[in-house]
Amino acid sequence: MGWWHGYYAKEAASSGVGTWLCARLDSRVVGVAVALAIPSRPKIGVVYYVAISRDVEGRGVGKALVLSVEELLEARGCSVFMASTSSDNDRSRRLFKSLGYREVSLYELAEIDERAAELVVMGLCAFEDEVVLYKGMELRELLAVIHRSEGAFRHVWRVACFEPWRRLRRRLR
Repeated sequence: MGWWHGYYAKEAASSGVGTWLCARLDSRVVGVAVALAIPSRPKIGVVYYVAISRDVEGRGVGKALVLSVEELLEARGCSVFMASTSSDNDRSRRLFKSLGYREVSLYELAEIDERAAELVVMGLCAFEDEVVLYKGMELRELLAVIHRSEGAFRHVWRVACFEPWRRLRRRLR
């Protein structure tokens, strides 16, 4: 992951849209995640960001973080969950599949429903990802929820993706 992934995760959490979770081993932080909820009906929980230290890979830290994100989001009323990743991130894809997530490529999603695919990219800030992971609802139902919730997806995009991008551009000028 590039430095910008951490930047956007930090911005999502500090904006109030997202919430940080940390995994610790002894006194050391070995993993972080950001959870956010899209206020659709039903609410969609997004596993926005997960990163773990290389020295703890394969020890269940990522799984514990994703399960903790789901638990937090369930407590906030989410019953559907989404995430995104790159097609070459096999570890992430295996982890989410082991937790009951289904996957669809953004290209397939765009063929099924181009507008919903655009909203998914916005709501998950999945501009570099090619794979969408979801659970808690069948894909067709999820697409209908996404359409009904366009404003909520756009709000998350504006706060968690677009505004941080604008601030970053101004700083880099």
